[in-house]
Amino acid sequence: MKKRKMNFPKAVILFSTVGLALLLTPMVIFITYFNSQEISDKISLWGAFGDFFGGTLNTILSLISLIVLGYITFLIHKMSSIENKNLFLFQKKIDAFEELAKQIPQLNTIPKHLTLSVITSKNLYEIGQVDNKILNTYVSDLVDQVKIYHQYHYFLFNFNARYNHLFNYDFTGQPYKDLIESSDTLGEQFDEYLNKISQKEFPEEDLQEYLDEHTKHLANFVNALKEELE
Repeated sequence: MKKRKMNFPKAVILFSTVGLALLLTPMVIFITYFNSQEISDKISLWGAFGDFFGGTLNTILSLISLIVLGYITFLIHKMSSIENKNLFLFQKKIDAFEELAKQIPQLNTIPKHLTLSVITSKNLYEIGQVDNKILNTYVSDLVDQVKIYHQYHYFLFNFNARYNHLFNYDFTGQPYKDLIESSDTLGEQFDEYLNKISQKEFPEEDLQEYLDEHTKHLANFVNALKEELE
């Protein structure tokens, strides 16, 4: 997280200059009006002199202390607000990343379900044991699996709109476009498999190639987001 640096030296110089000017003001006034007077040997006059400077300087010092305290309080509040905002945004980043991570584990299981259903259905069909009831059972299970994938795809597709304000990642760049395109292609292959199986066809295509392509782009995306959390 980036931390904003407060410009303390300028503030110190400003307050020091103003404070010194205020402290010198009563001295300048006193010397201006009484520089022609001789130094008195009467204690009462020295007492009056002390009261003048003590009362004037104490008031000025109290005013300066109040201003400095107010400014320090303002700085602390400002720094605290910035830090709280950064912590809030960082927590939102973590939440978004964890939500993405939750979507990934089932990704590898879907092609296995499809492939297993194709092999099983084909074997049963070849020995004449596939009827509509058995086929519908496989299709129903595959529909659930493909729905899970499409939920993942929609989440990935909408990640830009939901979280681009949190990350520095370039969602307009080619890597993110390749990620979404590979996800869309993989989803189309799943739909095609499901459609063929429901029609008692047994596709020969290997989905692993499409899965590997998408997984490669997904790994780059996840690593890029993870770097921003470190």
